[in-house]
Amino acid sequence: MPSVEREGNRASGGRDTPVVEPLPGDWSRAIHPYGVLCGFLMTLTAFPMRHWDAPVPMIVVVLFIPYYIVAGFLAARRAGIAAAVTTGAVTALTGHTVVYVATVLYTLINDTWPTALTWLGIGVSLTLATLFLGALAGMAGGTIAKGIKSIHD
Repeated sequence: MPSVEREGNRASGGRDTPVVEPLPGDWSRAIHPYGVLCGFLMTLTAFPMRHWDAPVPMIVVVLFIPYYIVAGFLAARRAGIAAAVTTGAVTALTGHTVVYVATVLYTLINDTWPTALTWLGIGVSLTLATLFLGALAGMAGGTIAKGIKSIHD
């Protein structure tokens, strides 16, 4: 049996194999555990308010601003303000996605599909606003971390 010499991730004379790069550290930490836990907590918070005549999922996105600040603070302690902004934005977006998907599924089960489609449209249309809100909160957390670090130095 002939030996195969390796060059990087492909055998010589062979085709390249796709390499799956992991998410950068800020993104992976922001999605799991911060973002998934945030979405779960948002959903638990939104459930008792489900019969309000208001966009409850967006209300909980705003109510969880302190959560994004804490996520940004924890990221900034490790990697600086840029990581805090990314972590805050991605945490907010992940939580936003989880709570809106839960709302759409709840509406599909208990209401009509046009209402669920409306909730889906609302969730998609508010995505950029949630990203911006999370980025600002992450920056606030990063600024707090930087201020604490300067006091300790």
